[in-house]
Amino acid sequence: MSKTLDRLKQAERARQSRAADERSVADGGDRASGDAGTLESVQLRIEAERDAESVVQSRLAEDKRGLDRARERQGAEAELRRLAHTRAEAEAR
Repeated sequence: MSKTLDRLKQAERARQSRAADERSVADGGDRASGDAGTLESVQLRIEAERDAESVVQSRLAEDKRGLDRARERQGAEAELRRLAHTRAEAEAR
């Protein structure tokens, strides 16, 4: 998951630097390279959104695994209590 976060941060930095470059190009009046910069910024934004969605999906999967483990642990604890209770009843006889 840290690789995904690193990619997201890297894409955001690249987007910000390109946005700054676009502003300087727009001030210079170079329309053709400005359009290419806009296309690249859109592509970077799409990539950043995909990475963010991937992070969200990873977090959801991690939360689900945590809940599954908690349920398993509760089931195991209930089974141990049942066994202990059965053993205590058998010893009392």
